[in-house]
Amino acid sequence: MASRGVVRKNLRLTQEKMDRAKKILGTRTETETVEQALDLVAYRKEVVGGIERIAGTGAIRDIFMPLDGQKWSFTSWTPISTSKPHATD
Repeated sequence: MASRGVVRKNLRLTQEKMDRAKKILGTRTETETVEQALDLVAYRKEVVGGIERIAGTGAIRDIFMPLDGQKWSFTSWTPISTSKPHATD
C-alpha cells in the first residue's frame, strides 16, 4: 500500500480505551497512541502469518500444545475445538 502521508481523521472513540492504550503504550498524545496501536495491528498480522507459514514445517516445536491435542487458531488465539483438557493426575 502506497504511503499517503499524514491525513486528518475525525474518530469517535471510547475515552476509557484510549486512556488504557495510552498508559499501556506509554505514549504522550492520543495521536501517537492511535499510530502505535495501528502499527501493532499490522505487526501482529505479519507475526501470525509467519507462524502459520512455518507451523507445519517442523522448524518450530510447539511446547504449548494442549494436553488433549487440540489445535490452536493463531488468528483468534483460542482453541479451535471446545473439548476440555484431560486431568493430568
